[in-house]
Amino acid sequence: MSVFSSLRAQDHQIYSSDSLKSRCYFDTTQVQKLLVKAHTFLGAKHCMGGSSPKCTDCSGLVWASFKHLALDLPRSANAQAFYGLSVDSLMNLKPGDLLFFQGTYSSRNYITHVGIYVKEGYFLHASSSKGVILTNLLESRYWKPKFAFAKRLFGQL
Repeated sequence: MSVFSSLRAQDHQIYSSDSLKSRCYFDTTQVQKLLVKAHTFLGAKHCMGGSSPKCTDCSGLVWASFKHLALDLPRSANAQAFYGLSVDSLMNLKPGDLLFFQGTYSSRNYITHVGIYVKEGYFLHASSSKGVILTNLLESRYWKPKFAFAKRLFGQL
């Protein structure tokens, strides 16, 4: 099953385009630094517009974690979805990939949530009800059906 199966045809064309503008060549050490920074947010309260380890929203978590590595992403989840290279399957996810979700709240934007893939099905994200947590995408009755696609903003030389 394609990771884009839940996308409407017009949304697939918009978001599936690869953007080399933001592709970085991080080595394993830099990806580890990204994940270490993102994990400093664990337990933070959810607040719309926040981007600190005390209070953040989903895109603020991603924005601050990547900014730590001098990569300046847009601030919203929907805008972040336009960056990086498409990952064609959940089986091909790598630590540091961004996971994008649809329909998590009422919005004019198709993409309403973003998280950072960690490993073994788990991603780190800012849940509006639980704050920053780790969730297993494949086992979640809530998140799995809302998953839209994944993007990779890093590669190796």
